[in-house]
Formats: sequence, structure tokens, C-alpha cells
Amino acid sequence: MRTPATRGARRKAGMTLIELLAVIGIVSILTAMLLPAVLQSRAAARSMTCKNNLHQIGLAVHNFYDIHGYLPNQRPMWDIMPFMEMQDLKTELAKNVRSPAYGPTLFVCPSDPMASVERRRISYLINDGSQIEPRNGLKKGYQDFSLAEITDGLSNTAMFAERLVRDLDTPGNLPSAVYRRQPFRFNFLTTQTFPAGEEMAFLKFTLDPANRAVAELAGRYADDRLGYNATLAYDHLVPPNEWAFNNGNSIMGYEHGTYPATSFHPGGVHVLLADGSVNFTAETIDIRPWWALGSRNGGD
Repeated sequence: MRTPATRGARRKAGMTLIELLAVIGIVSILTAMLLPAVLQSRAAARSMTCKNNLHQIGLAVHNFYDIHGYLPNQRPMWDIMPFMEMQDLKTELAKNVRSPAYGPTLFVCPSDPMASVERRRISYLINDGSQIEPRNGLKKGYQDFSLAEITDGLSNTAMFAERLVRDLDTPGNLPSAVYRRQPFRFNFLTTQTFPAGEEMAFLKFTLDPANRAVAELAGRYADDRLGYNATLAYDHLVPPNEWAFNNGNSIMGYEHGTYPATSFHPGGVHVLLADGSVNFTAETIDIRPWWALGSRNGGD
């Protein structure tokens, strides 16, 4: 027999359940509203860390220059380590390229999950220019390279930028469609060779969706681990966050292809200028100022 007390208790329990569902609903709505802000905050923190990394690299490059009188341009990340309090680590790594020593966190962008201190996969590369040939950036092989050669102005010339590391773990014998699903990790082949002076034609080829849809994997030449033999670079032939293409199938094709700056930061990449400042460059930048930023002596 139901008593008034029993009925009241059930009504109370029922109201409590309704209130609980209401609270859950409110929490769910607040979570949905706050999650994008949290993710945006984390992305901003990673971007700030990356910017600071490049700033420290810029200071080290200029300190290197003050001591030696030339820029480190063949293997810059390796050469500037003593100027970032990493001489002991450099000595350890030089003993054996398979050394268990970890790489510096300052050389790794936190937005790239494949960049790793454990495997010494680094995120920052030197600017190799905006021409097919001769390259007109800050990488000049083993030649001494003075700041005076940057006649376009230190604040108008890129020195380093970030680039997502290559995928060296995915097997290289898969269909090319597999690699096209994450194109920033790989290099692809062109169906023709673009000679010096044909930068605009090369650009149009690489940006053409029809060419990308059938692009074949170029091979696995590049290993972006930190080491005394690391000589990698990025270039300004195409805007940031675009596909990388070899220039034809010859040896020159690998050396004079497009290897753009890339990142997982929303909308662009960080670029270290030759004066030591760091700018965030939008991936929508017009190609003319991007080419100018990549040239050290183009009069622009």
C-alpha cells in the first residue's frame, strides 16, 4: 500500500533524476563550448614554443658569426650547438651517429609528432633560396658566407624556417596513393624537368590538382636527423604548406626541387629572418613576396 510518504519520496527521487540529467546536459554544453578554447590555447602555446626555438637559433647563429666571421650554412644546426650550451652533447653525438644521446628540444617543433629528441629528428632547416638554379638563399655549401652578401637586407631575408620531418617509417613500396594522403611527409616526382628561370612554370605544375592526383613517390633521399652530416634545407619556390616535388628524374632533380616550409600550426609557418627576428608567415602569402623573402641578393 502506497503511503503519502512513499509517494513523496518517489516524487523527490524523480525530481533528483531530472535535475541530474539537467546538470549533465549543462556540463556537456559547457564542455562543447570550452573544448575549442582549450585546444586553441594549446595550439597557441605550441606556436609560442616554436617561435622561441627559432629565436634561440637566431641568437646562436649570430654568436657563431661574431666568433668565426661567417655564417654556418652547410650544416648549421650542428655547428651552432656550442653556442646553445650543447658542446658536450655535440661531442657525444660526434663519437657515433648511433649514439643513444638525445637531441636538443630546442630543435624540435612541439606541433610535429614525428619530430623527436629521441630520434634526433629536427624541425628547423636553413633557407636555400627561391630559384631553381643557382640557389640564392643562405646555404652555400662549404664556402664562407658573410652577412654582407645579404644585400636585400637582413630583415628582408629568411634564414631558417620550420619543416615537418620526413616519414622514414612507412614502407617505400606501397602504392603512391598512400603517400599522397599525407603529402607533407614525402617528396614526389614531376613528369618534366624545369630549367633555371622557369620558377613560375614549376610553381604552376606543383600546385595543379591534376598533377598531384597522379604524383608518384620520388624516393627517400632525405634524413633529417641531427648530425655532423646533416645538410638539409627548405626553399621558397612554392608557398608554405605545399607539396614537395623533385625537379625531373635526374640528380639535379633532387637538388633543385621544391621543398617548402611546412608545419601543423594553423594557417602558416614560423620564419627566422637574418636579423634574428621571427615572423609567422601565412600559407596564403603571395608568391612574389615569398620569393623575395627567400632571396639574399635579388634587389627585392
